[in-house]
Amino acid sequence: MLEEMLLIVESKGLFLVLFFSGVLFGVVAQRIVDNKPVKPFYKRLTIAGMTMSLSLSFNNWVSHLEAPALYPLSPLIGFFGEAIIETINEKRNGIGKGILELFLERLGFIKKGGKDEDKKGT
Repeated sequence: MLEEMLLIVESKGLFLVLFFSGVLFGVVAQRIVDNKPVKPFYKRLTIAGMTMSLSLSFNNWVSHLEAPALYPLSPLIGFFGEAIIETINEKRNGIGKGILELFLERLGFIKKGGKDEDKKGT
């Protein structure tokens, strides 16, 4: 698996760098549009990486767009990826914890109580 990943980086390294930079630009632009601070920057890099990997996987499975079509779309992908992740993590602490809680909640392992559910319990 590591050899396959190295082969992909060797053959499409420039594409990955350019696509990631476009996605990162979109992520930062979303924060600026919402008048929120861009810092900490490592969170923006993480969101850009997650958004990039999800969009490339989706492209590989469904749409099969080529690199010239993906370059202009990369800032839009980053812009909406940041918005989606912020919506998912809205009342949660941290990116990883929020997504993990969401998956565990959907699978039924934990029950995250909202205001309406707390009132019913008392």
